[in-house]
Amino acid sequence: MSDLDLDEPAQISWLAPDEPTRHETGDPGTRRSFNSLRDAVVFALEGLPERYRESVRIEPSRGASLDIGQARRIYSEIVKP
Repeated sequence: MSDLDLDEPAQISWLAPDEPTRHETGDPGTRRSFNSLRDAVVFALEGLPERYRESVRIEPSRGASLDIGQARRIYSEIVKP
């Protein structure tokens, strides 16, 4: 994970097309863009309802997409208690 640029833009997508989820996340769809990979990871683990996290795909502007397991590893490195 150390070769990832946490400041590069990223998009996140998840499977949750129902109205309650759109209301909870404040997002009209199941895809959202972020100015940084760091912000996308934090949203996936703090802002997205837990029941949809397993379907998360984070797509950095460069490189392969990340699944929720990879996002959790990054989150543990950037958010320290």
